[in-house]
Amino acid sequence: MTYTLKLHARTLPAYWASALINDDWSGLTTAEQHTIERYLALNPQLQYCVDCEGESFFSRWHDASAVLPYAAECCEYVFHENCRLA
Repeated sequence: MTYTLKLHARTLPAYWASALINDDWSGLTTAEQHTIERYLALNPQLQYCVDCEGESFFSRWHDASAVLPYAAECCEYVFHENCRLA
């Protein structure tokens, strides 16, 4: 069995970094946690967040606008997706 690695880059709110990268949800409110969980449920291909690249920046448009329709301080996140090949 062979595995390949797909990378996905997403622009998401900077305050999500601890939860996404380190699985540390302690600094988030319950509402913030639910927002992140809804986003991940809508994007099941985003399995493992491994990095938050570069400096954060303020943006009105980001990839989480379906669950968080507000401008936010954002980062570019990198997710791995394991894909099994037959």
